[in-house]
Amino acid sequence: IVKALFMVSLLSILYTPTEVLLLGFKFICGLPNMTASECKDHHEKEFHRQYGSSPAHLAFLWQDILTCEDIVLEEKEKSERGFKDLLVAIYFLWTYPKNGSILSSAFGICPRLVQGEYLWRWVRIIQGLKKSKIVWPTVTYNDPNSQIFIISVDGVDFKTWELKHPTFSFDKGQYTKKKNHGGVKYEIAIDAHTGRVVWISGPHRGGLHDKTMYCLELKDKIPAGKKIICDRVYSAKEEPDDHAKLSLPSFTDSKELATFKTRVRSRHETFNGRIIFFRSLSDTYHHRHNHHKLVFEAVCILVINQMDHGNPLFS
Repeated sequence: IVKALFMVSLLSILYTPTEVLLLGFKFICGLPNMTASECKDHHEKEFHRQYGSSPAHLAFLWQDILTCEDIVLEEKEKSERGFKDLLVAIYFLWTYPKNGSILSSAFGICPRLVQGEYLWRWVRIIQGLKKSKIVWPTVTYNDPNSQIFIISVDGVDFKTWELKHPTFSFDKGQYTKKKNHGGVKYEIAIDAHTGRVVWISGPHRGGLHDKTMYCLELKDKIPAGKKIICDRVYSAKEEPDDHAKLSLPSFTDSKELATFKTRVRSRHETFNGRIIFFRSLSDTYHHRHNHHKLVFEAVCILVINQMDHGNPLFS
């Protein structure tokens, strides 16, 4: 009986893609209020321009948030008002306005409601899906009869305001050569066969080498006999035992293997490109430094949600 009552209450606060589209237009100032019969394809494209995801993707995201055991929502948040706060957080991650006044003007609400914990709580809620969305398949990877090439790995860099060094005028360790700027970096691993993200770690200082970042944690997670597909930057500071786990581009690879490894690396770059479409990661990050991890992981969850519901990485 309790389960049945829960399902009835849940259905009352779930939204269809069409309802999400109508609410998304209703919440943002300057967009037309419509009825379901007036929705056209170009309206969905406009919705995507505003939020970075389709109405269907956000309908599934809202369902995942409501049903996730790791996320505890207050009763008042399980409502249209809570869904609006979610869309504000997604809009923030997608467009990354320069200040709260711009964000509040877009939704026609008080600036106090789009700043501080009001905003970051919903970014944290999206990030709270990490445990269920990013899973390391221990049983599969430890199976000696499973595939040898299990994942691809790569580091991604993002620009941030430079933290003040306690002694020197600047800190070279925060400098990322990829961005020619102060920044942080993260490590992402994607399953070589399913295309699912199975590991992310960070933030690490911008000056940390990808190979060093790999040796901190991920190296010890790879079972004996399995290999990681990576690019040539991982050949730096080469050690004999690295060849047992790292598979770099090599002229000794067969044509079929070289093609497979190229496609896996390209697919990984596709994921990196999708997360950088979000302005909160492509622009210079100017909020609290310890919140960057929340932003990065929340954006990863949004992209993974898109992959799970109709927009996978290419095979």
